Amino acid sequence: MKTRIVLAFLCLIFRSGFAQPSGFEYLGKPTPTVSKEKLPFSKSIHNINPEFCRYLILPNIDGNVLDQRLNRQKIYLGCALPQYLKVTGSPQGNSNYVQQDFDGMVDYVSTEISTVSGGKARTAEGKSEQLSPEQNFILASADMSSEIRVKIKFRYKNDGSKVNEGEFATTVVPEHQAEFPGGMKSMADYLKRNITDKISAAGPAAYIPQIDVKFTVDEKGQVGEATVFNSNGDSTADKIIRDAIRKMPRWKAATNSKGIPAKQEFSLPFGSRGGC
Repeated sequence: MKTRIVLAFLCLIFRSGFAQPSGFEYLGKPTPTVSKEKLPFSKSIHNINPEFCRYLILPNIDGNVLDQRLNRQKIYLGCALPQYLKVTGSPQGNSNYVQQDFDGMVDYVSTEISTVSGGKARTAEGKSEQLSPEQNFILASADMSSEIRVKIKFRYKNDGSKVNEGEFATTVVPEHQAEFPGGMKSMADYLKRNITDKISAAGPAAYIPQIDVKFTVDEKGQVGEATVFNSNGDSTADKIIRDAIRKMPRWKAATNSKGIPAKQEFSLPFGSRGGC
């Protein structure tokens, strides 16, 4: 089963004024990606994401401890996430925070890697940050657009009694991802003009839980039919979203390292931030 690929230009969208304070808006969250062609050469969890501790999710108290130890900056991930999942890090521009700091203060107890391979969910365990043969195998055969979830158990070196558990996710993508014509700013403007503005204008402002729209960009850059998930039953909103995705201009198709076009799946979350 293919899972979402979340666009990496969240920060630009917010800087450009795309978000409305309490209205209907794009609820994207940054999710790291890894090239499918690089996965067979992975030796450790650092190859899945070289800076995974920026995105490592722990329960509230444990997450706060890690924030303080590493001076992690918190980012807002949207209403739809449970409170304990809102503790994560993306300390852009923070030179005091690096992966080496995390590696230097912890001892790894175990790792668990889950992904979809050959259309089937597979999980493999390891005893350190180095990948076991079973983990390496399922990574090498991970489906395009699938999500790799890595659970890590670790102890702080100055507190060896407690085992902490965190998790991060990475999405498998082509070597060169599909691109909306005109780039990130054009994509943000298109989504605002054709989805968020229209839904906000369609009726009185109200809280709308997260709606996910999934679509595929094929090898020719054509956008496939959109599917709406988690709909709250507002047929007008669903139709506006589907129509906007269907009418998108042709994208620059994704390609592998040899320049061969590849299909790529995307998912965009929308909803209201009001009430969070």
